[in-house]
Amino acid sequence: MAKKTDWNSLNENQQAGIVLLAAIQVGLFLFAQGALLGRPKEFVRGRKWVWFLTNFINFFGPIAYLTFGKRRTPRAR
Repeated sequence: MAKKTDWNSLNENQQAGIVLLAAIQVGLFLFAQGALLGRPKEFVRGRKWVWFLTNFINFFGPIAYLTFGKRRTPRAR
């Protein structure tokens, strides 16, 4: 098993990297959720509630929605 490392044992560069990655993750999440909730369902591939839940998967969810989940033209009814 890997040894547990606490925050204070990390050097400043490691701490800054973790904070930067966390900020990017939160920013992606908020941007994707805002884009999803503000978009009519006709402009979303699949169901909105599935994308809503998918966006909670770290990095992958928001990037997947922004890449594959948005439509440029409305879906035909």
